[in-house]
Amino acid sequence: MMTGNDEMALGAVAALKEAGRLASVTVGGFDGSPDAVTAVAAGELVSTVLQPVDIFAEEAVRQADHFIRTGNPRERREALGNIATQAHTIEAASSFLCTHNSLSPWGERPPAAQIRR
Repeated sequence: MMTGNDEMALGAVAALKEAGRLASVTVGGFDGSPDAVTAVAAGELVSTVLQPVDIFAEEAVRQADHFIRTGNPRERREALGNIATQAHTIEAASSFLCTHNSLSPWGERPPAAQIRR
């Protein structure tokens, strides 16, 4: 089950746990919230996808600034990616966020950076 956001995914996990069916359903979320990353590390959630909105915002400001100054849109389009977080990628996602000084929902260092497998 792929949900529209992490809150829905965590709600589904809670309901499936209560029904005793979590082991038979795979649940994924979207947002990369701290609670979802913790649930991925615990094996309750199969994945979450973090959108680095701070990077998106920086690029939007650059694009707007260019348009305001020149009256033309920038010719080059930027491909801005997401970070898929699964149990085997938690450390890599944390490293990316910390290395790029991303202002994540956790501030300077996401909790996943402290998870040791």
